[in-house]
Amino acid sequence: MRALERIAEYHKLYGVRGVIVTAAHRLTSHPKDLSVRYDSSRVYLRLDTSDPCVYQQVMV
Repeated sequence: MRALERIAEYHKLYGVRGVIVTAAHRLTSHPKDLSVRYDSSRVYLRLDTSDPCVYQQVMV
């Protein structure tokens, strides 16, 4: 059940593309980053770092 909760969380934060990129990264270690839109700018999150957690805490 925890895996489904994580998928739902990623979908809420990053959309379908974020779920697909994260799944691909978990399986193959590529891509290394995810770009998301925040207001009118683009933010790049490195997936193997604390960037996604900080984005969630600060920006959302």
